Amino acid sequence: MKIIAKEGTAFEQTLKQLCEKMTEGIEKAMELVHAYAGVKPKNIFHLYHWGTISRLVPEFDIHPDDRDKINPRVLRKKQGAQFVYVPAKRYKEGQEFNNVFCNYAKEHEINDTPLSEFGINTVNFVKDVSYYCQPAHDTKTNRYMLICSDSIPEAFDKKKLVKEQFEIEY
Repeated sequence: MKIIAKEGTAFEQTLKQLCEKMTEGIEKAMELVHAYAGVKPKNIFHLYHWGTISRLVPEFDIHPDDRDKINPRVLRKKQGAQFVYVPAKRYKEGQEFNNVFCNYAKEHEINDTPLSEFGINTVNFVKDVSYYCQPAHDTKTNRYMLICSDSIPEAFDKKKLVKEQFEIEY
């Protein structure tokens, strides 16, 4: 489901700020990983959890050509059908990197507070459920949106919901 901001609204400005913060956080995290692993990551993974839209985790993917160049103290582990790379915490260097990265991730965590002003919550306290919700920017149409779980409307605050700020697409 997509919650697309209407142009010129406060909701659009909020999503733009969230996208910029997320992009900035990922770029800096890539620099941290590059300094530790010795190769530039292809991407860095992030997760969502209770009331948080994005929290970076020290797991990353690299280009296949870089496998021989990577720091030997980086572990390769299978996650589903693909491999991801993580710091080897059994070494002091890996522990230090993990601590630095996790502190950085905590400081640059993006929570759902700015969205609650518009009646959009990512947590349903009655059902004790947290919903997936990620800010995104469509460069073709230059529109900002939230990509969310289809069931997120269950968590909307009907009293605060500002429907004139956005449109919903299923």
